[in-house]
Amino acid sequence: MVHRYEGTNPLVIAWLAAKVVYEELFPLVAISLLTWLSLLLILPGPPALAALHEVLRRAAEGRAIHVGLWREEWRAAFRTSWKLAGLSLFSGGVLFANVLFYGRLGGGWRYVSVAFIWLLLVWGLTNVYLWAVMAVQDESRVLILFRNALYLVLLYPVHTLVAALLLAVITLLSVLLPILLLLLPAYWAAFTTILVRQFILAVHRRS
Repeated sequence: MVHRYEGTNPLVIAWLAAKVVYEELFPLVAISLLTWLSLLLILPGPPALAALHEVLRRAAEGRAIHVGLWREEWRAAFRTSWKLAGLSLFSGGVLFANVLFYGRLGGGWRYVSVAFIWLLLVWGLTNVYLWAVMAVQDESRVLILFRNALYLVLLYPVHTLVAALLLAVITLLSVLLPILLLLLPAYWAAFTTILVRQFILAVHRRS
C-alpha cells in the first residue's frame, strides 16, 4: 500500500494502518505470532520488535513482505535493539525508583515524586514511538533514537495522547476478542511507524 496522505491526524493514520495490515494479512499473522513468541522468550524480544516495525515500514511503502524478511531483520537488529531496550529499561527504572524514593519521604518531597511521575508518563509515551523511530530513521546510535522519539512526543503532545488512547482501546478490544491478538503486534507497528513517518515528514516540510 502506498498512501498519499500528508497529514498527521492519528485517526486517519489508524485507518491507513488497518488497510496495511489487511492487505498483508497472511504474512503478518505469522510474523505477529513469531513476535509474540519472541516476547515470551524475552531474549529474542527486542530484535523481534525492531524487525516487526521494519517489516511494517516496508509494507506501508507498498513493498513486498514475507516471514523470511522478518528473520533477516531480526538478525540485523539484534545488537542495536538490545542496546535500545536496555537504555529504555534503565531510564524507566531510574524514574520509577525516584518516584518511590521521594514518595516515601513525605512533606514537600511528594511534589518531587509527582514530577517524576510526569516524567515517567513522558517516558512511557516515548516508548510508543521508540521502535518506529528505529525503523524509519537510518540511525544506529541508541541515544539519538531515544532522543528523537522523545522529541516527537514533546513536539506533538496532543497527537501522542490521542494515539496512545487509540492503541489502548485497540489493545482492550484485542483482550476482549482474543482472535485479534493474532494481529495486535502488527497493527501497533503499522500505526506507530506510519505516524512517526508522517511526523518526520511534517518536521522536514517546516524546515
